[in-house]
Amino acid sequence: MHRRAIERVLSERLDESQVVRLSGPRAAGKTTSCVAEMTRRGGSIVRLDDPDERHAVTADPKGYLAGLKPPVLIDEYQRAPIVLDVIKTHLSSTPSRVGTWLLSGSVSIEAVTGASESLGGRLTDVRMGTLTLDERNDLPEPAFLAHLLADGPAFLRGWRADRPLSREQLLDEAVRSGFPLIADRQTPSSRRRGIDDWVNASVIADGAAVGGVRDTEGLRRMLRLYASATASIQPKDSPVAEQLELNRRTVANYRDLLSSLYVTWDLPAFVPGNASSQVVKSPKLHLADAGLAAALAGRDGQSALDRDSRFAGALVETMVANDLRVQASAHETTPRLHHYREGTNEVDLVIESDDGSLLGVEVKLASNPGNRDLNGLRKLRQSSGSRWAGGLVLCRVPAGRITDDELVLAPLEALWQVV
Repeated sequence: MHRRAIERVLSERLDESQVVRLSGPRAAGKTTSCVAEMTRRGGSIVRLDDPDERHAVTADPKGYLAGLKPPVLIDEYQRAPIVLDVIKTHLSSTPSRVGTWLLSGSVSIEAVTGASESLGGRLTDVRMGTLTLDERNDLPEPAFLAHLLADGPAFLRGWRADRPLSREQLLDEAVRSGFPLIADRQTPSSRRRGIDDWVNASVIADGAAVGGVRDTEGLRRMLRLYASATASIQPKDSPVAEQLELNRRTVANYRDLLSSLYVTWDLPAFVPGNASSQVVKSPKLHLADAGLAAALAGRDGQSALDRDSRFAGALVETMVANDLRVQASAHETTPRLHHYREGTNEVDLVIESDDGSLLGVEVKLASNPGNRDLNGLRKLRQSSGSRWAGGLVLCRVPAGRITDDELVLAPLEALWQVV
């Protein structure tokens, strides 16, 4: 079983909160991590994906849950939303006790039909993504983001990777997928079949069950379009509707559904206080897994990626964004991630720390980024004023170096190998 950085966060949150919810895409490893935590704590486990147990819970939810030894894990809670009402009633009638309830699910509470209680401020959310590059390769937990926040990007000056990755190896990692049941498959065709099975179960079937989707082929086509657009500004609903020959309202519903199923996520825009009219305020779209994006877009082989260098770069950017998101979730201050675009200048990732300082990170598959590739960071620095804490380009340079205007170029491998 692979190490998961988010398991430490899950344990810490259970020591702090009455109700913790671990959410994320289906088959990302949530149940495995939650069951391990309950086993360690000697708690109880309710599996609502088991039809018999689900029937027993829905027949008498209050009575069924009342006799269980805490902490109680309710796995796939969205299959019986009535448990949320029971939990809220329990919290209102008993003294505060941390670590009583752990919810695990692959659908957001907001998307669960009949979920009348959101549990308000008593619920702590923990998000699990797919396996990061370091996790699926059984590397030590990286401390890249921790060092970046503490020391600024200059700490990477002279840094070299212990295990350098070629362009082909980076792309192999991007298309490999981080779903635990797929990541360790040995052949591209086997991984592709695994992705197809995942889409059918996690998007098509859940889309019909949770979102009431009838035109499942339309949902599938929209997902493919989004896969091709990963790491780009969120496509507008009207052009998508026209391209796919779908109703605009249907497209909006599908967009929300894909987000609710944790298949896609939005990276919000950073908008400076002195923003010009050229600053883009729309979020950037990322798929939850770079390998999923590659397979759905039909570009999960080296030859296809060689023919489409733009998509190859977007795929690596999505992998980096997803993995940096995990490090941000595991960091004690939970820094916020954004993107920045003003006119023709853009920065792939803007890291906002708890004190408001800003770090810009560009992701490039190139081995020798040109001067123009730094213009986005320069513009962000100008717009950030005193909040600026440094700019970094992660690329395929052999060693970290500082430019004449104090921006840093460093190997992409730093994200996974700085410990």
